[in-house]
Amino acid sequence: MCCVAVISSVFADESAPGQEKPAYDIDFVFFDVREVESFNKGEPISASVNTALLVTQHLDKQVKLIHTPAQRLWRVLEQQKAACVPSMVKTKEREAQYLFSEPLFMTLSARVFARNDDTFANSPAIDASGEISSIEDFISTVPNSRILYSRLRSYGTLIDEQIAALDNDNREAIFSPTYFGKDIELFLRGRGDLLVASPVTIDRYFPDRETELLSYSVKGNPPYMVGHFLCNDRPESRRFLEELNQTLLAIYPTQAFKDSHLNNHSAQFQEEVSRYFDRVYLQEEQASTN
Repeated sequence: MCCVAVISSVFADESAPGQEKPAYDIDFVFFDVREVESFNKGEPISASVNTALLVTQHLDKQVKLIHTPAQRLWRVLEQQKAACVPSMVKTKEREAQYLFSEPLFMTLSARVFARNDDTFANSPAIDASGEISSIEDFISTVPNSRILYSRLRSYGTLIDEQIAALDNDNREAIFSPTYFGKDIELFLRGRGDLLVASPVTIDRYFPDRETELLSYSVKGNPPYMVGHFLCNDRPESRRFLEELNQTLLAIYPTQAFKDSHLNNHSAQFQEEVSRYFDRVYLQEEQASTN
């Protein structure tokens, strides 16, 4: 991967305390207002914000996020000026249009959630390990059921494809232009029958409601997701990603980078996150799960 000498050379040019670095000529945009505010204030409220803060402090110039409603995000990327979005999952469709950084953070993959009752608990789609064979098989357990999901995000190729294959009557895309979690909030209020969501997001924003839910992994889905900086293809974007990637590769072996992941996951997830962290960053297996 990289060595201590590279780490020291990459990190040697940090600005002196109190000295503000110049800004990149890039629009760094994101739709989740809470994460934008926390990043710009230097307050890590999530693993993605924590890792981004840790890495960007070692860059030559300053990164400031601009809150941009979700419906405008992709239009910003079409502009002539360089633009980048943090915390994005790599998909085949996105990779064909945009540039991606090396992995910025990883977290546990999305799962399917049901309410903690008998409605879906005895579904034949659940195998002995607690996985469901597919979302379609699971939702067919109860006729006319509906699954909620966020229109703002990708859950990775397999889950995205399984949601897209459902009849329109069996799925409902929830749109919130400002933050993650609106779909979870509506589900907890009684909307829909199933939910696709990250267990870490539920744990972070709704920790007192976790006992109300049952969660199921989807067979064949990778156990973790990897987030990247996504940028439009402009000269300034390429220069930024080259510098960012050098910094990321240098920081992967450090305890500080691992802690930036662990510290924003609750105790129930830390063993899993630690195991997958080593797989993604230290054994170079991220290509199959990005």
